[in-house]
Amino acid sequence: MTESRLRHTGIGVVGDMLLETHFCHFYDSKQDLLDTLVPYFKAGLDDKEFCVWVIADPLTKDEAWNALRLAVRDLDRHLADQSIEVFADEEWYLKNNTFDLQRATSAWNEKLAQALARGYTGMRFSGDTCWLQKKDWQDFCAYENHLNASISDQAITVWCTYPLAKSGAAEILDVARTHQFCLTRRSGNWEVIETGEIKLAKQKISKLNEELERRVDERTEQLLDANEHLRNEIGERKQAEGLLREANEKVKMVLDSITDRFFAFDSEWRYTYFNRHAEEQLKTLGKDPTTIIGKVLWDEFPNPPIEEPIRRAMSERIVTIHEHYYPPLGDWIENRFYPSPDGGLAIFQRSVTERKRVEEELRRSEAYLAEGQKISHTGSWAWNVTTGALFWSQEHFRIFGLDPREVKLTYETVINCVHPEDRSLLQETFENAVLNGDDYELDFRIVRPDGIRYIHSLAHAVFDENGTVVEYVGTVIDTTERKLAEEALGQAHTELAHASRVLTMGELTASIAHEVNQPLGAIVTNGNASLRLISRNPPDVEGSQEAIECMISDAMRASEVIKRIRAMLKKSVPEKTLLNINETIHDVIGLTASQLANNQIALHTKLSPDRLMVLGDRVQLQQVMLNLILNSNEAMSKPGWQLRELVISSQLTKPNEITVEMRDSGPGLELGDQERIFDAFVTSKDGGLGLGLSISRTIIEAHGGRLWGTANEGQGATFQFTLPTSTEN
Repeated sequence: MTESRLRHTGIGVVGDMLLETHFCHFYDSKQDLLDTLVPYFKAGLDDKEFCVWVIADPLTKDEAWNALRLAVRDLDRHLADQSIEVFADEEWYLKNNTFDLQRATSAWNEKLAQALARGYTGMRFSGDTCWLQKKDWQDFCAYENHLNASISDQAITVWCTYPLAKSGAAEILDVARTHQFCLTRRSGNWEVIETGEIKLAKQKISKLNEELERRVDERTEQLLDANEHLRNEIGERKQAEGLLREANEKVKMVLDSITDRFFAFDSEWRYTYFNRHAEEQLKTLGKDPTTIIGKVLWDEFPNPPIEEPIRRAMSERIVTIHEHYYPPLGDWIENRFYPSPDGGLAIFQRSVTERKRVEEELRRSEAYLAEGQKISHTGSWAWNVTTGALFWSQEHFRIFGLDPREVKLTYETVINCVHPEDRSLLQETFENAVLNGDDYELDFRIVRPDGIRYIHSLAHAVFDENGTVVEYVGTVIDTTERKLAEEALGQAHTELAHASRVLTMGELTASIAHEVNQPLGAIVTNGNASLRLISRNPPDVEGSQEAIECMISDAMRASEVIKRIRAMLKKSVPEKTLLNINETIHDVIGLTASQLANNQIALHTKLSPDRLMVLGDRVQLQQVMLNLILNSNEAMSKPGWQLRELVISSQLTKPNEITVEMRDSGPGLELGDQERIFDAFVTSKDGGLGLGLSISRTIIEAHGGRLWGTANEGQGATFQFTLPTSTEN
C-alpha cells in the first residue's frame, strides 16, 4: 500500500512523497518558478498522473508550454491524451474578479473525478497565488485549510506557489500553517520548513521503510520454505485485492457524487463502468443496467446520434465535445469524450435543455427587440458614468444616420449630431440629471445629411447598492413623421373647422338677412323722414338731426352684424386671448336670435353675474356655441313639435372651472347615442356632414375642457362644456 502511494516529486531536496501531500513554495523569480514546477510535472507525467497547472502573471501560458516542451520529450502525446492542462488564474480561482472558494474546490474535485475515471493513477496540481489580493486573503486561507483537510486519503498532490516579494511575515506564517511543509531557495540553496504533520509523515515513512527491509529479510528466509512463500503470496494478493476493492469503492463514490452521467468503454467499445445517474438513464431507455457491463455499445444502441464524434474521439485520441437533441429522452445532451490511458474512452454526459431554452429565448428576445425597435423607430442606449463608455443599438445608429463600423461613440459624437440651437438644452438637461441622479425626458432635433429629424429621448438612472449613479439607460424615438403628421392634421382640422363654420353660416342665411335688413330698413325710413323734415319751410333741423342720428345708430348695428359674420368666416390661425364667456354667448345669440324666433323657440339665459374669464380663441368658441344652438333649433323645429324652449346658462362650478349648459326640449338622446354622436360623420340631419359635434369636442379639449351630452329626465337633451378659468389680467 505505501509503495504504491509514494511518488517522485522531481525535486531532489524533496525526493519521494505520499500522494496526499499539500505543500508550498516561496519563489523569487519567474525562472525560479519554472525551474521547480517543470520537473515536478515531468515526474507526474512519467508516473501516469493527470496534471493541472494554474498560472498567474507574470508567467504566461506560452512560456509554460515552451518550458514543458523543452523538458518533456513526448509532450505532444500527453497533449493528445489530455494528460496535462494549463489554466490562467481567472479561469480557475476568480469569478467577477473575486476569489470564489466553492468554484476552486469544485474545479479540482471534478478534475480528480475525471482523472480517476479515465484510469490515471492520481492527480498532480499546482496553483500560483501572484493574483491574490488582500481582500481575498482570508477566504483563500480558508480554501487552503479546506484543501489541507480534503486531500487526506485522496490520490492528489497539491503544490501551492507564493511570490516571496508579495509575502510578509504574517502571510508567511498563515501559509506555513495551512501546508504540510514549505520550500524556499535563498542564495541558490534550498531550505525546507516542515510542519509537525510532515515530520510525523517522514517518521511514518522511515518506519515503513524499516518495516519493508524487515519484510525483505523475512521473504529471503521464506524462500527456503516454498509453502511459507506461497502462503505469503496468497496473503499479499488478498491484501492487494482488498486495496483494489477499496480504490474502486472510492472511485465509485466520487463518480456517483458528480451530477454528470458517466460511461466508460474499453478499446473494443465494451461497457466497463457507469455511475448511478447513467444507470438511471439506462433504465429510462428500457435497458437493464445489471446486464450492460461487457456489452458492446453498437449492439445495445445501433446508429446513435453521437456515432461520428465518438468514433473520431476514439480513433484520433482527442477530447471532443458534442451536443445533440435525443428524442427518446426529450432532452438536449452535451457529451464530453475523453480518451483514457488504457485505449478506451470516458464519457461525461449532462442535460443542457434548460441552457438551450435560455439561449433560444435570449436570441429570440434580441431578435424581437431589434425588429421592434426598427418598426417603432426606437433606439436604445446606455452610458457608463464612471468610464464614459457609450452603447447604441443598431436602430439608434440608423436614426442618427451613422454607420457603427465607421463611428467611434463618444459624448462629443452625440453633441455634434444635435441641432446647434438645441445643444445647450441637451447638455444642460443631461448634466443636471447626472449631477442629481434624476431621470429625464427631452425633445430635440438632430442634423443628418438628408435633413433635420425630430427626436424624443427618455433616460433612466441606474444605482448601485450604495445609492450612487453608475449608469444611464434610455431610448430615442424618431418623431419626425409623427410631428409632420400632427402639423398636417392640425392644418386639416383648421381647414375643416373653417368649412364647418361656412356651412353653419349658410344655415343662418335667413337669420343673417333679417339681422341686416332690420337696420337697413330703419336707415331708409329715417333717411326719408330726414328729407321731409329738411324740406319744410322753415326746415325742421332738430327733427332732421334726430333722424340722422338714428340712421347712424342703425348703420352701426348693421356694421356689427357684418363684423361678427366676417369674424366667423375668417380663415386664420387660432389665437387665444382673454375672453368674457358671457359676452361671447351674447355675440352668438345675436346671430341666432332671429332664426330661433322664426321657429317659435323661446330662448332664456341664466348667465352667471360673475365676470367669467377664459383664455381661448373667440371664433372657435363661438363656433362651438353656434353649433350647439343650431342643433337644438333643428331638433325642436320638426313638424308637430309643440314645446320649444332653449335655456343657456353659465356658472362657476369649481374654483378654476366654468361650465356652459344648453338645455332644450327637443326629442332628446337615446342611451347609446350619447357618445356616438361625437364621432365624425355621424348625423341625424338630412344632408348633414356629421362633423359639427366632432369638431366642437376637439376645440373644447384643445382649450383644456370637456364636452358631453345627456338626455333630460323629461324630454329634450342637455349639452355641456367646461373651460378652465383664466387668472390673466
